Amino acid sequence: MTAQQGVPRPDEIVDFYDLAGPAFSAVWDGNFHLGYWFDENDQASIPEATDRLTDLVLDRLQVGPGDRVLDVGCGIGKPAVRLAERTGAEVVGISNNQGQVDQANVRAAEAGLAGRVRFEYADAMAQPFADAEFDAVFALESIIHMDRPVALAEMARTLRPGGRLVLTDMIETAPEGSDEPTVAESAFGATDFVRLPRIAAYRELLPAAGLEVVELLDITQHTQHTMLRLGPDIAQVHAHVQERVGAAADELLKRVMVSISGAARIGYMIGVARRPR
Repeated sequence: MTAQQGVPRPDEIVDFYDLAGPAFSAVWDGNFHLGYWFDENDQASIPEATDRLTDLVLDRLQVGPGDRVLDVGCGIGKPAVRLAERTGAEVVGISNNQGQVDQANVRAAEAGLAGRVRFEYADAMAQPFADAEFDAVFALESIIHMDRPVALAEMARTLRPGGRLVLTDMIETAPEGSDEPTVAESAFGATDFVRLPRIAAYRELLPAAGLEVVELLDITQHTQHTMLRLGPDIAQVHAHVQERVGAAADELLKRVMVSISGAARIGYMIGVARRPR
Protein backbone atom coordinates (compact mmCIF):
# COMPACT_ATOMS: atom_id res chain seq x y z
CA MET A 1 0.00 0.00 0.00
CA THR A 2 1.29 3.43 -0.81
CA ALA A 3 1.89 5.93 1.97
CA GLN A 4 -1.25 7.90 1.18
CA GLN A 5 -2.35 10.08 4.08
CA GLY A 6 -5.21 8.58 6.06
CA VAL A 7 -5.00 5.09 4.53
CA PRO A 8 -4.41 2.37 7.15
CA ARG A 9 -1.11 0.54 6.90
CA PRO A 10 -1.11 -3.11 5.74
CA ASP A 11 -0.03 -4.27 9.19
CA GLU A 12 -3.04 -2.52 10.74
CA ILE A 13 -5.39 -4.35 8.37
CA VAL A 14 -3.66 -7.65 9.19
CA ASP A 15 -3.92 -6.97 12.94
CA PHE A 16 -7.60 -6.12 12.65
CA TYR A 17 -8.52 -9.29 10.76
CA ASP A 18 -6.35 -11.41 13.06
CA LEU A 19 -8.39 -10.10 15.97
CA ALA A 20 -11.85 -9.77 14.45
CA GLY A 21 -11.67 -12.50 11.82
CA PRO A 22 -13.17 -15.31 13.95
CA ALA A 23 -16.13 -13.13 14.95
CA PHE A 24 -16.67 -11.91 11.39
CA SER A 25 -16.52 -15.48 10.13
CA ALA A 26 -19.19 -16.55 12.59
CA VAL A 27 -21.46 -13.68 11.54
CA TRP A 28 -20.89 -13.91 7.77
CA ASP A 29 -20.40 -17.70 7.61
CA GLY A 30 -16.97 -17.39 6.00
CA ASN A 31 -17.73 -14.41 3.75
CA PHE A 32 -16.13 -11.07 4.62
CA HIS A 33 -18.37 -8.86 2.49
CA LEU A 34 -21.84 -7.32 2.43
CA GLY A 35 -25.00 -9.21 1.56
CA TYR A 36 -27.54 -8.72 -1.24
CA TRP A 37 -31.24 -8.48 -0.40
CA PHE A 38 -33.90 -8.01 -3.08
CA ASP A 39 -35.87 -5.55 -0.92
CA GLU A 40 -36.73 -4.75 2.71
CA ASN A 41 -39.14 -7.71 2.82
CA ASP A 42 -36.50 -10.23 1.78
CA GLN A 43 -36.06 -12.64 4.70
CA ALA A 44 -32.78 -14.19 3.51
CA SER A 45 -30.24 -14.87 6.25
CA ILE A 46 -26.89 -13.07 6.28
CA PRO A 47 -25.05 -16.18 4.96
CA GLU A 48 -27.62 -16.54 2.17
CA ALA A 49 -27.36 -12.86 1.25
CA THR A 50 -23.55 -12.83 1.23
CA ASP A 51 -23.48 -15.93 -0.97
CA ARG A 52 -25.95 -14.18 -3.27
CA LEU A 53 -23.56 -11.24 -3.65
CA THR A 54 -20.69 -13.65 -4.24
CA ASP A 55 -22.64 -15.25 -7.08
CA LEU A 56 -23.36 -11.88 -8.70
CA VAL A 57 -19.60 -11.37 -8.92
CA LEU A 58 -18.66 -14.91 -9.95
CA ASP A 59 -21.28 -15.11 -12.71
CA ARG A 60 -19.81 -12.01 -14.35
CA LEU A 61 -16.38 -13.65 -14.65
CA GLN A 62 -17.70 -15.94 -17.40
CA VAL A 63 -15.19 -18.73 -16.72
CA GLY A 64 -15.32 -22.51 -16.97
CA PRO A 65 -13.17 -25.65 -16.78
CA GLY A 66 -9.57 -25.00 -17.72
CA ASP A 67 -9.67 -21.28 -16.93
CA ARG A 68 -7.30 -19.83 -14.31
CA VAL A 69 -8.78 -17.19 -12.00
CA LEU A 70 -7.09 -14.90 -9.46
CA ASP A 71 -8.93 -13.92 -6.26
CA VAL A 72 -7.38 -10.69 -4.95
CA GLY A 73 -7.95 -10.41 -1.19
CA CYS A 74 -9.27 -13.93 -0.73
CA GLY A 75 -10.23 -13.84 2.96
CA ILE A 76 -10.61 -17.41 4.23
CA GLY A 77 -11.40 -18.76 0.80
CA LYS A 78 -15.14 -19.27 0.64
CA PRO A 79 -15.79 -17.35 -2.64
CA ALA A 80 -12.82 -19.01 -4.38
CA VAL A 81 -13.97 -22.50 -3.39
CA ARG A 82 -17.51 -21.63 -4.45
CA LEU A 83 -16.23 -20.48 -7.85
CA ALA A 84 -14.27 -23.70 -8.40
CA GLU A 85 -17.24 -25.85 -7.41
CA ARG A 86 -19.67 -23.96 -9.67
CA THR A 87 -17.50 -23.56 -12.76
CA GLY A 88 -14.67 -26.09 -12.72
CA ALA A 89 -12.11 -23.28 -13.00
CA GLU A 90 -8.72 -23.29 -11.26
CA VAL A 91 -8.42 -20.54 -8.64
CA VAL A 92 -5.44 -18.87 -6.95
CA GLY A 93 -6.26 -16.61 -4.01
CA ILE A 94 -3.93 -14.08 -2.40
CA SER A 95 -3.96 -12.25 0.93
CA ASN A 96 -1.43 -10.38 3.06
CA ASN A 97 -2.76 -12.20 6.13
CA GLN A 98 -0.97 -15.53 6.58
CA GLY A 99 -3.58 -16.79 9.03
CA GLN A 100 -6.33 -16.32 6.45
CA VAL A 101 -4.21 -18.00 3.77
CA ASP A 102 -3.75 -21.03 6.02
CA GLN A 103 -7.48 -21.22 6.80
CA ALA A 104 -8.34 -20.90 3.12
CA ASN A 105 -6.03 -23.76 2.14
CA VAL A 106 -7.65 -25.95 4.79
CA ARG A 107 -11.08 -25.04 3.36
CA ALA A 108 -9.96 -26.02 -0.14
CA ALA A 109 -8.56 -29.32 1.09
CA GLU A 110 -11.74 -30.13 3.03
CA ALA A 111 -13.75 -29.46 -0.13
CA GLY A 112 -11.54 -31.89 -2.06
CA LEU A 113 -10.18 -29.07 -4.22
CA ALA A 114 -6.58 -28.77 -3.03
CA GLY A 115 -5.32 -29.61 -6.51
CA ARG A 116 -7.41 -26.92 -8.19
CA VAL A 117 -7.71 -24.16 -5.56
CA ARG A 118 -4.74 -22.77 -3.66
CA PHE A 119 -4.00 -19.68 -1.60
CA GLU A 120 -0.77 -17.73 -1.21
CA TYR A 121 0.60 -14.92 0.91
CA ALA A 122 1.14 -11.96 -1.43
CA ASP A 123 0.86 -8.18 -1.75
CA ALA A 124 -2.04 -7.31 -4.06
CA MET A 125 -0.20 -4.20 -5.21
CA ALA A 126 3.03 -6.02 -6.09
CA GLN A 127 1.81 -9.42 -7.22
CA PRO A 128 4.29 -12.29 -7.76
CA PHE A 129 2.66 -13.39 -11.02
CA ALA A 130 3.68 -13.09 -14.65
CA ASP A 131 1.95 -10.77 -17.08
CA ALA A 132 -1.27 -12.21 -18.58
CA GLU A 133 -1.17 -15.24 -16.27
CA PHE A 134 -4.92 -15.39 -15.54
CA ASP A 135 -8.07 -15.71 -17.60
CA ALA A 136 -10.06 -13.68 -15.06
CA VAL A 137 -9.52 -11.72 -11.85
CA PHE A 138 -11.94 -10.80 -9.08
CA ALA A 139 -11.69 -8.64 -5.97
CA LEU A 140 -14.63 -8.95 -3.60
CA GLU A 141 -14.69 -5.88 -1.35
CA SER A 142 -10.91 -5.99 -0.89
CA ILE A 143 -9.99 -2.89 -2.90
CA ILE A 144 -11.32 -0.66 -0.10
CA HIS A 145 -8.04 -1.44 1.73
CA MET A 146 -5.80 -0.61 -1.24
CA ASP A 147 -4.53 2.26 -3.32
CA ARG A 148 -7.05 1.82 -6.14
CA PRO A 149 -4.96 2.93 -9.14
CA VAL A 150 -2.00 0.77 -8.11
CA ALA A 151 -4.16 -2.27 -7.33
CA LEU A 152 -6.13 -1.98 -10.58
CA ALA A 153 -2.93 -1.71 -12.63
CA GLU A 154 -1.62 -4.91 -11.05
CA MET A 155 -4.89 -6.75 -11.68
CA ALA A 156 -4.84 -5.61 -15.30
CA ARG A 157 -1.21 -6.68 -15.71
CA THR A 158 -1.90 -10.26 -14.64
CA LEU A 159 -5.01 -10.54 -16.83
CA ARG A 160 -4.75 -12.09 -20.29
CA PRO A 161 -6.01 -10.08 -23.30
CA GLY A 162 -9.77 -10.52 -23.48
CA GLY A 163 -9.96 -11.55 -19.81
CA ARG A 164 -12.37 -10.03 -17.33
CA LEU A 165 -11.93 -8.21 -14.02
CA VAL A 166 -14.92 -8.11 -11.66
CA LEU A 167 -14.78 -6.17 -8.40
CA THR A 168 -16.97 -4.66 -5.74
CA ASP A 169 -16.26 -1.36 -4.02
CA MET A 170 -17.84 1.06 -1.59
CA ILE A 171 -18.73 4.39 -3.16
CA GLU A 172 -19.97 7.87 -2.28
CA THR A 173 -23.67 8.34 -3.05
CA ALA A 174 -24.41 11.76 -1.54
CA PRO A 175 -25.50 14.35 -4.13
CA GLU A 176 -22.74 16.31 -5.84
CA GLY A 177 -21.98 19.46 -3.88
CA SER A 178 -23.57 18.09 -0.71
CA ASP A 179 -22.27 19.54 2.55
CA GLU A 180 -23.33 16.49 4.59
CA PRO A 181 -20.64 15.49 7.10
CA THR A 182 -18.57 12.44 6.21
CA VAL A 183 -18.64 9.27 8.31
CA ALA A 184 -15.26 10.25 9.73
CA GLU A 185 -16.53 13.68 10.77
CA SER A 186 -19.75 12.31 12.23
CA ALA A 187 -18.35 9.29 14.05
CA PHE A 188 -14.80 10.28 14.90
CA GLY A 189 -14.68 14.06 14.64
CA ALA A 190 -11.85 13.40 12.21
CA THR A 191 -10.75 15.49 9.26
CA ASP A 192 -7.99 13.12 8.09
CA PHE A 193 -9.66 10.61 5.79
CA VAL A 194 -9.63 9.22 2.28
CA ARG A 195 -12.66 10.07 0.19
CA LEU A 196 -14.55 7.23 -1.38
CA PRO A 197 -14.88 7.39 -5.16
CA ARG A 198 -18.16 7.95 -6.91
CA ILE A 199 -19.18 5.21 -9.31
CA ALA A 200 -18.43 7.53 -12.24
CA ALA A 201 -14.77 7.66 -11.16
CA TYR A 202 -14.38 4.10 -12.42
CA ARG A 203 -14.90 5.38 -15.95
CA GLU A 204 -11.45 6.92 -15.51
CA LEU A 205 -9.82 4.48 -13.06
CA LEU A 206 -10.36 1.40 -15.22
CA PRO A 207 -9.12 2.86 -18.54
CA ALA A 208 -6.14 4.37 -16.69
CA ALA A 209 -5.23 0.81 -15.67
CA GLY A 210 -5.47 -0.35 -19.28
CA LEU A 211 -8.96 -1.85 -19.06
CA GLU A 212 -12.21 -1.36 -20.97
CA VAL A 213 -15.36 -0.68 -18.93
CA VAL A 214 -18.02 -3.37 -19.43
CA GLU A 215 -20.46 -2.61 -16.61
CA LEU A 216 -20.76 -0.31 -13.60
CA LEU A 217 -23.72 -1.29 -11.45
CA ASP A 218 -24.88 0.57 -8.34
CA ILE A 219 -26.46 -2.01 -5.99
CA THR A 220 -26.66 0.20 -2.91
CA GLN A 221 -30.40 -0.38 -2.50
CA HIS A 222 -29.73 -4.10 -2.17
CA THR A 223 -26.68 -4.01 0.10
CA GLN A 224 -27.79 -1.24 2.47
CA HIS A 225 -29.81 -3.74 4.48
CA THR A 226 -26.65 -5.53 5.64
CA MET A 227 -25.84 -3.29 8.60
CA LEU A 228 -29.49 -3.27 9.69
CA ARG A 229 -29.63 -7.08 9.61
CA LEU A 230 -26.36 -7.44 11.51
CA GLY A 231 -27.61 -5.42 14.47
CA PRO A 232 -26.14 -6.88 17.67
CA ASP A 233 -23.66 -8.99 15.70
CA ILE A 234 -21.55 -5.89 15.02
CA ALA A 235 -21.47 -5.24 18.75
CA GLN A 236 -20.31 -8.85 19.16
CA VAL A 237 -17.40 -8.25 16.78
CA HIS A 238 -16.40 -5.07 18.64
CA ALA A 239 -16.66 -6.85 22.00
CA HIS A 240 -14.51 -9.70 20.68
CA VAL A 241 -11.76 -7.29 19.61
CA GLN A 242 -12.04 -5.26 22.81
CA GLU A 243 -11.73 -8.40 24.93
CA ARG A 244 -8.43 -9.20 23.27
CA VAL A 245 -6.82 -5.75 23.00
CA GLY A 246 -8.74 -3.63 25.48
CA ALA A 247 -8.93 0.11 24.93
CA ALA A 248 -6.84 -0.20 21.77
CA ALA A 249 -9.87 -1.76 20.02
CA ASP A 250 -11.48 1.61 19.30
CA GLU A 251 -8.31 3.09 17.83
CA LEU A 252 -7.68 0.02 15.68
CA LEU A 253 -11.27 0.05 14.42
CA LYS A 254 -10.98 3.77 13.67
CA ARG A 255 -7.79 3.23 11.66
CA VAL A 256 -9.33 0.42 9.60
CA MET A 257 -12.60 2.28 9.08
CA VAL A 258 -10.84 5.35 7.74
CA SER A 259 -10.69 3.65 4.32
CA ILE A 260 -14.47 4.00 4.03
CA SER A 261 -15.04 6.99 6.28
CA GLY A 262 -14.56 9.68 3.66
CA ALA A 263 -18.17 9.52 2.51
CA ALA A 264 -21.39 11.16 3.63
CA ARG A 265 -23.41 8.25 2.27
CA ILE A 266 -21.78 4.90 1.65
CA GLY A 267 -23.00 3.04 -1.41
CA TYR A 268 -21.90 -0.14 -3.14
CA MET A 269 -21.07 -1.09 -6.71
CA ILE A 270 -20.07 -3.97 -8.94
CA GLY A 271 -17.59 -3.11 -11.66
CA VAL A 272 -16.78 -5.27 -14.69
CA ALA A 273 -13.90 -4.56 -17.06
CA ARG A 274 -12.03 -6.33 -19.81
CA ARG A 275 -8.42 -6.23 -20.92
CA PRO A 276 -8.35 -5.32 -24.61
CA ARG A 277 -7.24 -8.02 -27.03
